[in-house]
Amino acid sequence: MFLQLAQGATPKQIALDLGISAKTVYLHRETLRNKLGARNDLELHRIAIERGLLP
Repeated sequence: MFLQLAQGATPKQIALDLGISAKTVYLHRETLRNKLGARNDLELHRIAIERGLLP
């Protein structure tokens, strides 16, 4: 899910791909932000690049 968010997928798209509710994706995204210290999705994207998960 982290990679999908970092690549710009919407929570609704991710929910459909994973067979879960969009609300669950929003909750996981918030947990990721808190654990990684990201304030928004742009910072999640930056973190993914820094960790070599995205080109």
